[in-house]
Parts: sequence; structure tokens; C-alpha cells
Amino acid sequence: GNQTDDIYKILTKALRNSTLEMPYRGPEKLVDANMMYKNSVNGDFTNFSGEEQIFDKEKLVYTARYIGGLIDQ
Repeated sequence: GNQTDDIYKILTKALRNSTLEMPYRGPEKLVDANMMYKNSVNGDFTNFSGEEQIFDKEKLVYTARYIGGLIDQ
């Protein structure tokens, strides 16, 4: 398939597979055919940052950084 389609297919699958223990984007690792999604996060739900990456075989084809946390009330 088209690489862009493959990237968004595994990204969508990863986002649907977050857990209560790690609700930041997707799981730590997810493999689907030749595609692999990795997510590393620092902090906890009050203040966190992370990076997700997608590999096609061994080649990095997508990366995104994110931040979040609670807003002072």
C-alpha cells in the first residue's frame, strides 16, 4: 500500500490502543505488518511530554512530539 496510508493506519490503531496506565497517545509499542509504532513519555498526567515514532521496517518515517498536563484551577 501507499506509505502515507500505512502510517495513518498504524497511527490510528495505536491511538485506539492506549491504556489506563499509559493514556498519552498510543501504547509503548505496536507492530502491524512491516510498520512499528513507538511511544515514549516522561512525567505523569499532571505534567507530561513525549514522542511517538513510526518505522517502516527499520526506517523512521514519522515522528511527533507532544506535551500536556493539568491546568491550574
